[in-house]
Amino acid sequence: MKKTTAYQKVASYEAKKNEVKKILLLYSGGLDTSVMLKWIKNQYQAEIVALTLDIGQQHDDLEKIKQKALKLGALKAIVLDAKDEFAEEILTKGIKANACYQGDYHLSTPMGRVILAKKAVEIAKLEKGPQRRDRICR
Repeated sequence: MKKTTAYQKVASYEAKKNEVKKILLLYSGGLDTSVMLKWIKNQYQAEIVALTLDIGQQHDDLEKIKQKALKLGALKAIVLDAKDEFAEEILTKGIKANACYQGDYHLSTPMGRVILAKKAVEIAKLEKGPQRRDRICR
């Protein structure tokens, strides 16, 4: 007789309820990340730190985005000014490399993901709680 095992997703890490206590959510303030904030809060009862970067986007009211995250249940909402670092470390390299898609579409949006990932790691290290050595993220 075969032994049955519980479902375990292996393509990426999938948190189990009551296992994750604190989450850093990269938060734009739009519909998708707002729904995710509420869903994570309801499903995992975890503390959520919302991170929003200011990389020079013109139409975002960053204070409203911060307040929205808090209203939806974030424990903390961080708006980080990364304009200078984004321009000096990422955009200048993109300009030098003529980073564009099919000649017309400049890749500033995908390049923004680079600084977002970098800052997310930095903030996660600052915000982390006690580390558990018995769990490996896959």
